[in-house]
Amino acid sequence: MYKTFFEAIIYGILSVILGLILSLILVPLKPDLPDSCKDWDKYYIMEISLFLVGFFLRYTIEIPIINNYFTE
Repeated sequence: MYKTFFEAIIYGILSVILGLILSLILVPLKPDLPDSCKDWDKYYIMEISLFLVGFFLRYTIEIPIINNYFTE
C-alpha cells in the first residue's frame, strides 16, 4: 500500500514538472487575458490540478479492471 502511495506522489510530481515544461514551450500560443485573470494562478491552481491528475492516474492504474486493460 505504501509503495503505491509513494508511486502516486511521484506520478503527481512528474505531472507537475511535465505540465510546467509544456506550458513554457506553449507560451507563444497564450492569448492575452484581461486583468481580472492575472491573479488566477496566484494560488497555484494549475500545479495542484496537475499533481492530482498524476496522483489519481497512478491509483486508477491499480484498479484490477483498468490494470488488466493496460497490461493485455
